Amino acid sequence: MPQYAWLVSGGEVKQRLRALLNPKVIVPTVLSAGFLAFIVAFGDAGKVSREIATAAPIAVLPVFFLTVLYLLAKGVQWHVYLRRLEIKPASKEFLVPYAGGEFSNSLPLGVYLENYLLKGALGEGFGKSAAATTWMLITEILICLLALMVIGVPDWPWVRPLAIGIFLGMLAVGIVLFKTRLVHERLERWQPKRKGLRSAREGFKDFLEGSSQLLSWHTFVYGLPLTTIYLGAYATSLYVIGAALQASTWGWEKATAAYAFSLVVVLLVPVLPHLGTVEASGLGVMLQYGLLRNQAVGSFLTLRLLTTGTIFLVCGSVLLVLHRQVGQIFRRLSRGKKPRGQPGAEPEPE
Repeated sequence: MPQYAWLVSGGEVKQRLRALLNPKVIVPTVLSAGFLAFIVAFGDAGKVSREIATAAPIAVLPVFFLTVLYLLAKGVQWHVYLRRLEIKPASKEFLVPYAGGEFSNSLPLGVYLENYLLKGALGEGFGKSAAATTWMLITEILICLLALMVIGVPDWPWVRPLAIGIFLGMLAVGIVLFKTRLVHERLERWQPKRKGLRSAREGFKDFLEGSSQLLSWHTFVYGLPLTTIYLGAYATSLYVIGAALQASTWGWEKATAAYAFSLVVVLLVPVLPHLGTVEASGLGVMLQYGLLRNQAVGSFLTLRLLTTGTIFLVCGSVLLVLHRQVGQIFRRLSRGKKPRGQPGAEPEPE
């Protein structure tokens, strides 16, 4: 009935507005904007823009290739972790979730979008593949803590003891959660009546089982070197940008400490958005190393501009090339359909 078509479009507009006004969208956006406004106000906006204009043309090519290295090494690591859990996606089924997760990585817990998309691609439960993603984040925290233990921050004597304490605390929590039956037994006794709680219970059980499989020396033998490569690529990008600004006191180990400190803050407080939080927390370390205020602000903003631009370009190209696969995944997720080849699956429309 064409005369009522506007009602449908009006309903769609309301749905879009509700999605945009969701606190999960608004709060991270406001926090990111607030942090970015703070660091720009902390420096001189005009001088900061000149620092960015100076560094970006010099650093754009090396940062582009370093970011591509970051994406490749991180993708290999996720693939290795998934195979350890006996999740074996084909190339397209892997690339679409991975590219989607990197697109949303600046949001709080946005990297877990890759697990949601993988569920649409393979039908694998969210909890099991989320264990692989979580262990990627855990190895990132460990590498950052190790970097801070080795390098430290001048005039911040508390950094090394705190890093050691967090490292040991994570080890103890990991053993209790994933190598003892304490949490598993409590889950077995918990039998909720609501369907949503039952699904959450099953998802958490899958997560614990997957994490128990990944808490082994195999995970660290493969994972820690790959994590070192891709986080090192980001730290090197920050060093290249600082060198382009001719920061006289700058060095690779200082860039590594600044990036490690900024990243570990975001990873240990996952409700904070990457965008803005990384820049605000890393700024103090760069100042401790003697960089001028505008150089420090300009370096981190240039890093965000060039790396995020590269990720959007590369991952956007992947999603564009595989747009048919993207459409199939979202149709399966929206309709609750099983992937082709599984019992009860419906044929995909051509």
